[in-house]
Amino acid sequence: MLFDTTFSAGSIPTFPDRTLCLTFDDGPAEAGTPEDEPGPHSLELAQYLDSIGAHVTFFMVGRQVQEFPGVAEQMAALGHQVAIHTYDHLGLDDYLLKNGGDVVREISLTSSLLPNGKGGPLYMRAPYGQWTPAVVKALNADLMTCAGCFGPIHWDNAASDWDKWLDGVSPTEVAQQYLDEISNLSKGVILMHDNMADRRMAASRNRGLALAQNLVPALQEAGFDLRRVDEIPQIAGVAAATPRIALRGKNQMYVSAQDGGGREILLTGASPQSWEMLTPVPLGSNRIGFQTIGGQYISVQQDGVTVLATAPDVGDWETFEAMPGGKGTYIFRTFTGDYLTIGAGQTLVGNGGQTDANNAFGFFIYTAASAHGGI
Repeated sequence: MLFDTTFSAGSIPTFPDRTLCLTFDDGPAEAGTPEDEPGPHSLELAQYLDSIGAHVTFFMVGRQVQEFPGVAEQMAALGHQVAIHTYDHLGLDDYLLKNGGDVVREISLTSSLLPNGKGGPLYMRAPYGQWTPAVVKALNADLMTCAGCFGPIHWDNAASDWDKWLDGVSPTEVAQQYLDEISNLSKGVILMHDNMADRRMAASRNRGLALAQNLVPALQEAGFDLRRVDEIPQIAGVAAATPRIALRGKNQMYVSAQDGGGREILLTGASPQSWEMLTPVPLGSNRIGFQTIGGQYISVQQDGVTVLATAPDVGDWETFEAMPGGKGTYIFRTFTGDYLTIGAGQTLVGNGGQTDANNAFGFFIYTAASAHGGI
């Protein structure tokens, strides 16, 4: 779920002292030049950091992931966190309000391109830190984005690296500027760049690898604890609190797991209460599962028709492909290729056809809690 308030040490009073999250934006990219020459070297940077025991968070631009196939997977395999920095690196508020742009696509397309071996939501950072309630509302109105993404992650430092490369400042000098500021901060989320997704001239002069080679050993020697963003308990705890939703059918009633789970499922809930509460479980790509308040999962039975809330975990029969159904609704394709729909007696069944008017479901979010209040 995305929140109105951004996450950084500046917004979390209990952020651990002497702890840093080093983050690199705008990659991945490979200049194809020797490591000691200017230009982006995302994979070499990830390899170097791993070699000295430092694991960081890379906020990646979707089109860069496509341009350099396999690099994101290699970086993640080294123990780094890979996260979303949109597909085109556009200011989301301007893109939405001034251009009528599809901000959901910016997130969802990038999400589909990134490896997510640990499961759970993918973290995201907004380009230029541009973040408003209008963007939050638009993104959370998309079920898969709401369930599968978390953020935004902001930063605490003011020292910028990319403009220094344009001015010809050496990596040693930039590292010292960062070190001085970090020493004053004593903790925080630190922004750097392994590429520049919107400034090709700056990208060609990028010295992110050399900056890290000068800065990171100095931070380790100074005793800072270097962690990925998802290793900060005060952030990871909120990210793990998946939003609870309710599904509303064409009859304007809500999907209701009888007794909260363990029995049949009806579309008879007049309003979202406890029996209607579902936890969406992102399963990669457009696949999703639904856990009831009783802990059981919604499961299509092997006759392909009956749907019960009885499964103890997620398998093929508990996995649904979520697809937009128009006007803010979704249709859910089952393991058999049919769709969840409203059956006789207002029961939820799994044999709906694609054109069945009863297979479109809206969703309701139980809370839109503040970033520091949890969900």
